[in-house]
Amino acid sequence: MLDAFSDDYDPITIVGREAEKQAIALYLKDAMRGRASKILYVHGIPGIGKTVVTRAVLKQFEDEVEDAVVVYINCRGSSYYQCLERIHSECFGERSRRISSKEILRAFTRKLHKDLRLVCALDNFDKLRELDSFISSFLEMRRSIPRCGLILISTSGNEPLHLLGKRLYYSLRFEALLFKPYSLNELVEIMKCRLKEAFGKVIADELALFEIASFVRNTSQNVRHAFWIIQDAVEMLDSSDAEITPELARKAIEKEIKAGMLGCNK
Repeated sequence: MLDAFSDDYDPITIVGREAEKQAIALYLKDAMRGRASKILYVHGIPGIGKTVVTRAVLKQFEDEVEDAVVVYINCRGSSYYQCLERIHSECFGERSRRISSKEILRAFTRKLHKDLRLVCALDNFDKLRELDSFISSFLEMRRSIPRCGLILISTSGNEPLHLLGKRLYYSLRFEALLFKPYSLNELVEIMKCRLKEAFGKVIADELALFEIASFVRNTSQNVRHAFWIIQDAVEMLDSSDAEITPELARKAIEKEIKAGMLGCNK
C-alpha cells in the first residue's frame, strides 16, 4: 500500500497541474507536425510534480498516437552512449551485438525517417555524463526525423547555458516550462488523493493533513517530504482502522526533523 508514496509510483490523480499538462501536450502536438524545432526545458525545485506530470502526458500521448516511439530516461548515472543505445533499441529493436555510437548515429542519419515519430524525455538530464555530446548527436539525428521532440527535465537550478556552454547553447532553441511550488490546499489535496489510492480512503484527519502541508510549505515545498511524514505517521497507527490525528502528524514531523531528512533530496 505504501508503494503509492514511492518516487516510482505513477498516481491516478494529478492535482493542480492542468496548465503544465497542456503545455507539454501542445509541445508534443507541434513535434508530431514537424514544428517542434525547440527543446522543451522543464524545470523547478525538487518534488513539485515535474516527473509525474511529464510521464502522465507521455503515457497519454503514447496511447493516443499510433506507432509513436516514446523514450523516457532517468539520467542519474547514465552515460551518453547508454542514452543513444536506448533510443536506438526503442526505434529499431534490440540487437544481438553491441554497436558503437557512430553506428547508432549512422542508423538515424543515413536516410530520412519520414514515418518515425520520436519523443525523448531526459529526466535529471543535467546528471547525464557527456551531456554536450548527447545533445549534439540528438540534433544530428533530428535532421533526419521530421517529427521529433526532446524534453529535458531538471531540478538542479542550473540554466542550460551553464550546462552546455555558450557555443552549443546558442545553437539551440529552448521553450522553458517552470513548475511553481504547490499551494497549501494543493498539498492537502495531493495527500488525500494519494491516501485514497493507497488505502481506498483518506485515513487522516483534515487538520492533520493541514499540519503536514503547512510544515512542508514553509520548509522544503517538496511534496515527497509530505509523503515521508505520512508514511511515518501510518507506521505509528496503533490499529488498522485508526486515522492520522494532528498529534500523530506532529510526532511524524518531529521524527523526520530528528532524522535530518527534511530539507534534503532523497
